[in-house]
Amino acid sequence: MLGIITVDDIIDVIDEEASDDYSKLAAVSNMDSIDKNSLSAAKKRIPWLIILLILGMLTANLIDLFTETISQVALLAAFIPLIAGTAGNSGTQALAVAVRVLQLGTLRM
Repeated sequence: MLGIITVDDIIDVIDEEASDDYSKLAAVSNMDSIDKNSLSAAKKRIPWLIILLILGMLTANLIDLFTETISQVALLAAFIPLIAGTAGNSGTQALAVAVRVLQLGTLRM
């Protein structure tokens, strides 16, 4: 036996893995360096939000092109939530950053 694994070591590993998984869930690459400036934090997320906005607008244009068809085949309306997904994705990213800042206690007034 080379050493002893204490409960503190296990808790540290669990916390680190949970933090990494949470970062990946929210599509945030590096949560160890929290941005103190909201503009620098926004710069990291803007590309994803722009991509999602463009995809949402394309979806809305497609729906508009096929309004008559959608009124005849209501099943096509099942694709409409793709537009609302854009708001959900940006909200998830904002929530992940806010929760992580609160958990680390790095929020300064």
